[in-house]
Amino acid sequence: MISVIIAAAGSGSRMSGSVKKQYRKVENLTVLEKTVKAFCTFGDLSAIGSSPSAIGSSPSVIDSSPEIVIAGPKEDLDYIKSLVNKLPAASSSSKIKVVAGGDTRGQSVQNALKFCTGEYVLVHDAARCFVSHEVIGRVVDALL
Repeated sequence: MISVIIAAAGSGSRMSGSVKKQYRKVENLTVLEKTVKAFCTFGDLSAIGSSPSAIGSSPSVIDSSPEIVIAGPKEDLDYIKSLVNKLPAASSSSKIKVVAGGDTRGQSVQNALKFCTGEYVLVHDAARCFVSHEVIGRVVDALL
């Protein structure tokens, strides 16, 4: 199985405005929601090791959701949970965990790793919401 860490604890200090980058709207979703949706709808990441041929095949909402660990700001954990629970692709998954990030990206990833159970871990920044299924598939193929 592959776990996915989504690093979402950044403050977006280089962006002007009062809304953190991961909570800004793009195509009617927050940046974070778009990122989570990309991984939830990719393919069955949880099948790695038992049926690799399922990976990369026609992306659709998967029956066996991947384990996704979102590392967010401590003060925003409830808000992040509410965003994720609104997503049809993610709402049925009990494998999405929201955990406190750290002061740096490295600390956030280290904190999230404690909650991962996969044999492999993909790490992705929440702010990179336009990741395609093709890119995710190429990373998984290279990993295996």
